[in-house]
Amino acid sequence: MNNLSWSKESTPKKTIEKEEPPKPKKKISYKKEIEDLEKVKSRLKEKYEVFAINRISNAILEVETAIQNLKKQEYYDA
Repeated sequence: MNNLSWSKESTPKKTIEKEEPPKPKKKISYKKEIEDLEKVKSRLKEKYEVFAINRISNAILEVETAIQNLKKQEYYDA
């Protein structure tokens, strides 16, 4: 019996591997997210400023912290 299998290296037409140059990373802009969070924070303050509810004040603090963290991340990514 004849075994007529060809190895990959011995084929007459070799495929040429093209190496693509690495793409430059896009600078991520958090401007839209920061603006949205600031709108949410201002709405919370307007609506619940009179009430001294811990959950709401904690939510406002968390939104402020998120805004600060996004600003820091944007600064370090630059």
